[in-house]
Amino acid sequence: MQPASGCQRVPRPVLITPSPHLPISSSRAFIGISGYDYKPWRGVFYPDELPARRWLEYASQRFNSIELNGTFYSLKSPSVFERWLEETPPSDFVFAVKGSRFITHNLKLRRVESALGNFFASGVLALGRRTGPFLWQLPATYRFDAERLDSFMQRLPKSTREAESVALMHDDRLRRGALVDAAAHVRYRHAFEVRHPSYFHEEFYAVLREHRCGFVVARQVVANGLD
Repeated sequence: MQPASGCQRVPRPVLITPSPHLPISSSRAFIGISGYDYKPWRGVFYPDELPARRWLEYASQRFNSIELNGTFYSLKSPSVFERWLEETPPSDFVFAVKGSRFITHNLKLRRVESALGNFFASGVLALGRRTGPFLWQLPATYRFDAERLDSFMQRLPKSTREAESVALMHDDRLRRGALVDAAAHVRYRHAFEVRHPSYFHEEFYAVLREHRCGFVVARQVVANGLD
């Protein structure tokens, strides 16, 4: 079935064949979608009769990872994260959490102490073992700046213990409550999606490797010159 006009294409599960040179237990692939609250998906992916309040539950039964892209647009609250947890499987499932655009687009990775505090105290720590990678999407107009990226990556928490300390730097913008204690102690992973052509060279990849951050390969990135 082809998606309706204007609908984002729903990813199809792909069979991942482990390398014969690696033990099967060395890695694991998660197949997911970049969000779930898309009205054009009704009747294409979601059954017509399924109420929108059950879309996350439905999608999480078919994919083992879903991106929380609402965290990109605004600060959420601990109760919102708790609701997301209630609607998804308790195991073998992770959320990819999109970083705040206030940090990436407004502040452009500078003077981010309280903004990072607000982000990590907004309920992120409730995810516990269902915490997947954090996605930091940089604006397409933002050129590569090694010093700025290096400084920002140094501030990113690499575990929930570090995130608890970052969360304590939140300010009064969290009017619906703050959560500064993690539900479980896990390691954190961060990945960057960039679009400006100035990023596609070895210096950027070296900064990523130094801080053990991932590189997101998106369709827009490929179109901008990544082979």
